Amino acid sequence: MGTLIPILSLLVVVALGLLIVRIGTVALVLTGLSKELAQFQALSAFMGVGFTTAESEQVLAHPVRRRIMRVLILLGNAGFVATVSSLIPLFVTGSESSMSFWSKLLWLCCGLLLLWVISASKYVDREMSVVIGSALK
Repeated sequence: MGTLIPILSLLVVVALGLLIVRIGTVALVLTGLSKELAQFQALSAFMGVGFTTAESEQVLAHPVRRRIMRVLILLGNAGFVATVSSLIPLFVTGSESSMSFWSKLLWLCCGLLLLWVISASKYVDREMSVVIGSALK
């Protein structure tokens, strides 16, 4: 069980990242952006990549949207640090490790696949958007 802790830690960090981007998306939608634009801008800010387009200027022209983007950028940087710190013990093996590299990789891939399936679900998206929207209002 001890060798699964780094995998679970990484999966929790990824799940929290997905949740943060979803919250940012809903917050941006509540300011009047379309859902597609809000998703793209929230993910861009969280991942720390920016695009200089008329759409990003639309986000920066609004003070509440700028605040949302600032929080997403800060949380994205913290998420990157947490991800890297979760990966280090995952692949640094000691003699006490009972799982091989490939079994750890398999567990990690299965966990990431499960998170992807959940995050891509229209039902989960709809229900989470309702809950997040009512909490933000």
